[in-house]
Amino acid sequence: MNDCLVFTRSSHGNALLQGRTKNSGFFAVLLGVLTVTVCPAANFQNVGLYQSFEELALWAQDFANSNADIVHLVEYGRSFQDRPLLAMQMTLQPGTNDPDKPEFLFTAGIHAREVISSQAAYQLAETLVDGYRGGDPAICEIFREREVWNLPNLNPDFAHRI
Repeated sequence: MNDCLVFTRSSHGNALLQGRTKNSGFFAVLLGVLTVTVCPAANFQNVGLYQSFEELALWAQDFANSNADIVHLVEYGRSFQDRPLLAMQMTLQPGTNDPDKPEFLFTAGIHAREVISSQAAYQLAETLVDGYRGGDPAICEIFREREVWNLPNLNPDFAHRI
């Protein structure tokens, strides 16, 4: 990671500074129990710590296609700069609206530099589908009794800039 600050706690409890930077607009990410790295958002993408908006949109399409029996992808609009606004419906009858089923809404990527929230949306979808496929009783109940709506990025125009 170029232009990053890495803080590592030594065995004596002292914070050690490794590296230096000229940039501003940093994020801090906990990389382990004792290590914190502070980098510009662009550096996180370069080392695979988060997906770009384009990668996330492609993943959502592939994920919905691969799990069409329980996931339905909806383009509910377009952004100001004409990027798709996507929502994933996860339930046993995807693509339908059951007014008797309570809905759970997970939104992410509302603010441009909050890249981790879109990764949380990605992980939530993967966890729910994997749990359902694996027969996890609690997750199977969620699919039977609820509709989960997952909106992985509400602000694609600014996410695209990072």
